[in-house]
Amino acid sequence: TSHTRLQKIVDGARMTYIAGCNKPTKSDVSDWGRLDDPSGYTDSLSGDGTVPHQLGFLFQDGKRIPTYFVEEQHGALPNNEDVISATQQLLVTGACSLPEQPPKARGVSSVPAATEHKRAREMGEEAELNELSRRIQAQTRGVPGDAPPVISADEVRAGELLVRSFLADQGADRSTTPALPPGTPGRPAIKLAQPTPTIEISLVHGGIEQCGSLVPAADAISVGHYLGVAPQNAERALDAAISPNADLIITALHRRGVIVGELGQNFLLPDPRVPKRVIVIAGMGQPGTFREPELAVLTRELVWMLGRSGRKHLCTVLIGGGAGNLDIANAVRSWMRGIRRALFEAGMGQSPRLLKITFIEFYAANFILLDRAFKAAAVAFAADAEPMKIVYAGPDAAELKQANVKAEAIAKNTALRDLRRRFDAAVPTCNREPIRLTIRLVRDTFEFAALTADAAMPQRETRIDPQLIDEANDQLPAAIDYRTQDDKGNLLGRLLLPGDLREVVVKPPGPLVLTLDRTTARIHWEMLALAPGKSLDGFNRENFLGTTCGLTRQLRTNFAPLPEPPLLAGRPLRVLVVADPAEDAPLPGAQEEGEAVVRIFEEFKTCSGLEVEIVPLLGPRRATRVAVLEQLINHRFDILHYAGHCFFDEKDPSHCGWIFTGNRLLTADELNRVDRIPRFVFSNACESGITPEQREKRSALLAPSFAEAFFARGVGNFICTAWPVDDAAALAFAQRLYEGILGLRGEAETMHEAMAAGRTAIAQLGAGGLQTWGAYQHYGDPNFRIGNPAPTGLSREAQRATSKPRPAARPRRQPTKRQVKRK
Repeated sequence: TSHTRLQKIVDGARMTYIAGCNKPTKSDVSDWGRLDDPSGYTDSLSGDGTVPHQLGFLFQDGKRIPTYFVEEQHGALPNNEDVISATQQLLVTGACSLPEQPPKARGVSSVPAATEHKRAREMGEEAELNELSRRIQAQTRGVPGDAPPVISADEVRAGELLVRSFLADQGADRSTTPALPPGTPGRPAIKLAQPTPTIEISLVHGGIEQCGSLVPAADAISVGHYLGVAPQNAERALDAAISPNADLIITALHRRGVIVGELGQNFLLPDPRVPKRVIVIAGMGQPGTFREPELAVLTRELVWMLGRSGRKHLCTVLIGGGAGNLDIANAVRSWMRGIRRALFEAGMGQSPRLLKITFIEFYAANFILLDRAFKAAAVAFAADAEPMKIVYAGPDAAELKQANVKAEAIAKNTALRDLRRRFDAAVPTCNREPIRLTIRLVRDTFEFAALTADAAMPQRETRIDPQLIDEANDQLPAAIDYRTQDDKGNLLGRLLLPGDLREVVVKPPGPLVLTLDRTTARIHWEMLALAPGKSLDGFNRENFLGTTCGLTRQLRTNFAPLPEPPLLAGRPLRVLVVADPAEDAPLPGAQEEGEAVVRIFEEFKTCSGLEVEIVPLLGPRRATRVAVLEQLINHRFDILHYAGHCFFDEKDPSHCGWIFTGNRLLTADELNRVDRIPRFVFSNACESGITPEQREKRSALLAPSFAEAFFARGVGNFICTAWPVDDAAALAFAQRLYEGILGLRGEAETMHEAMAAGRTAIAQLGAGGLQTWGAYQHYGDPNFRIGNPAPTGLSREAQRATSKPRPAARPRRQPTKRQVKRK
């Protein structure tokens, strides 16, 4: 499978080949009847001693990709200083100083002579290896079975000979240096094997937040952290323990973008309770992609880093062994493999290293399983080919008995489990941890990985023709009534979502975050229906992902938001509103929308008593490209609202932007000149040249490409439309969204709540709203809000009753539709 994937060169312009040359290499067959004899082959210097050039060169469309040459053996190429330097040059400039043609061979009079010399050396090495094998067998016959493993000088030399075709001798050319038998003067000294690494392991029963009292000697604490996922479970418990008030430290660092969570990436934080102790947030990577190899990498980096920084004793949970992740035994084995590799890399005595790890486990049943797994690992790793000594100090019999009694009681307590389910159902959706789905398309298979507040679900796969999905997806924007939307959305949902995932995302309903790439972001996930026939008599918000789950999207990109403080953190809230900017493509409805957004923020300023600065650029005379850039460059804005036309080029998806007078564009290229782009951008724009009645002609990549362009500039939250929208519905959605996140309807709503409420509100407006609600997509943080939540104990109804009355709305003009063609 791997060879099949690698067979086709995808982009020859991005590939370079560094080839070894001038080493005697088998390059052809001279006698097919003597394939078991070296004399049956033709030798040449057109190779690196292992790979001939005719098999190594890479071609695309009949043309050889850029190739450079160096006189070196195959196995020594990665360690060759010229190759290392050339690789660095290639990465920086795309070219290097190595010759593009094989240099003339140095020190070799002829190919036959060099081949004969090489053959003589190989025969000498083979004879030496046979003699070493005979002596080693004689030695091992007299060694007692319980004697400690000792690597003799003969065994070391035999190993050198066996791998010699891959590893070059240091400081000598293997093609010209004959083999030296043991004891010969000038032969390289034998390097003794490293001593067996040792680690102390202990196990205690409790929570990670109790580490200070249960394991007072520990000078480091670690928990795991998924990429883009707010702290939960053990990480959340530790966060609460170290935070002096309700402002959780680790959670705040995560939201500010300081803690990322890439696999193997460690974030260090001094423990506020004991500053000499360090807390390590270990990156686990994308949810759903964390398995045994990833856990071994995480553990290796964690243990190596702590050892090199002088730490001796780590207290940790079994990262990777939580509900839905690896089973306990496999997680322990992966931990031990990572620990062993870290200790080997530390050099065993040559560098500081970690001496002891104490695992702390809260659940009684897992505590018992961990004890068994550590005992088994101690035996297995002692007898491994790369042995490691595990000194395990586990719980005594009384502790195990007590844990067993507790585990059995919990298993039988069905009433406790029922109470937990009722509690979960009663928690407001705004306070629930999001359910996260990571979705990607690999050829003809959609891969789903889920992470809930309680568990990580193993990867699910849906193998289906992607073109069939595109066809079903294209029918959703054109659906003109409730029944059709229900049927088309249910079809796409049944084709895509595995059955068990469909149950997970709606029981109980709450925030749903989809992590997508550009391909899977083309799908209108907001309109996926969960069951057929629920919208026969009207719109049923409980049947669509975008209205029942408050769906939020996140893109799988390399763009991470810059660390920023929360909005309203001791400085004015600055808002830029740009509406109807194209004189030759007027949109009266867009200008009305801009005026309404300005009024909403003025109302927020009055009701909240906060300092809010609003800059309206309404109409083509005020909303010019120069005026918009002047404001963005010279002033720092938190929010940017745009209502107008946009342009998208399917042939060049990166060339997308907002349209101004004269058909001029404001694109990401211009935004690159802005030092601080607004952190919240609402692009209430439709693709120019396509009317709401032509939704099936929309560009499916428009919304993902727009979002990616803005996230590349540091935007934290981005709202856009996936197809042309109705003017009245666009105005109503913008009003409902801002009222929600500003708290003008009571308690400030989170973004996922306001998006769901806005979609639901316009879906019930009639035909225009019905064909518009599914177009709105949100990329960013599902829990983002601008206004402050209500105080504890004050319901939204009470908050609404005590809030100041809203000013009467100005009569609206007759709604229009955004149908202006791009000129």
